[in-house]
Parts: sequence; structure tokens; C-alpha cells
Amino acid sequence: MKRIWWLILASSILIIFSCNNVEDNKTADNEEAANGPDVIPDASFKIIILRHPVRDFAAWKTEYLAQDSMRQFFGFNHFLFGRDLDDSNMVMVIDKITDGEKAKIFTRVPEWRMTMLKAGVTGPPAIALADVVRNDDAKIEQKERLMVIHKVKDFNAWLNVYDGEGMKARKKYGLIDR
Repeated sequence: MKRIWWLILASSILIIFSCNNVEDNKTADNEEAANGPDVIPDASFKIIILRHPVRDFAAWKTEYLAQDSMRQFFGFNHFLFGRDLDDSNMVMVIDKITDGEKAKIFTRVPEWRMTMLKAGVTGPPAIALADVVRNDDAKIEQKERLMVIHKVKDFNAWLNVYDGEGMKARKKYGLIDR
């Protein structure tokens, strides 16, 4: 059950942060970007997802950004961080990682835990590791999102059916795959 929660969290965060808002400057040349691509680009990178409450977001952000060298030492590359929409003191961090085992070690380093306390983290972090298999970072103007989450027995079999249905069929109903 805990693993499903992390899969849901990872998917949610990737969907929430995969799009960037842009000014309304669509032209005929960028129409496809505005409507989403016909194929989402394959990606191949690992991420660590951390979610935890903080006392003061601004203070936490300052300390987080100051600790970049410690994260880099453990193979982390800053990707993004954000705040929960309902609780602005709930922080979500996604960093690209080079090595899952090294990332796990990082989460047990006493200096990291002390840094979290210094930054005003008020509760234990929820931590998940994930493989990103597709990542569409094209800039489109989209403010509303629909996310469907479910468990599958065989990811590759599910993906074949999902792709077989085709993005064009989903576009027909106003859905843009991200």
C-alpha cells in the first residue's frame, strides 16, 4: 500500500510540474506545442521525491538552496520544488539522481537531518524513488489538469494499450497527454 502511495505521489508531482505557463503568443508554427505533441518524448532518468512540512517556506527555501553542494556530492541535481495547494507549508522536492542507492544513503546522513531541522522542517519526510519513462516539458498554456491513477500488473502491457488507443483519440475529448 505504501508503494502505491509513492507511485501516486510521484505521478502527481510530475504531472503538476511538467507544464510551464507561457504568455499567450501562439502562432501557426507552435500550434502543435499548444495542443500537445502526438508522441510524448521518452525519458530515462531517476528521481527522488521528498515531501515534508516546514515552519516557514521562505526560510526553508533559503536553506535548501544553500545546501546544493551536499546534494551534488550524493548525485542529486536540482529539478524542482513546490508547495501543496491546500497547505503552503507542505513542501515537495523532486531532484534527479544518478544512483538510487547513493540517494538512500543521503537520506540517512545525520548532517542532512540536522540541515532539515535548521531549515524548519517540522515533520519526517516522505521519500520515494522513481524512474521517469516519459517527460513532456514543452511549454503549453494549460491551467486545469486531470490525473488518473491506477495500479497495473504489467506496465509494458498497459503502456502498449495506452499508446495503442492513441493520443489523438484522447485529444478528441479535449485531453492533452503530458
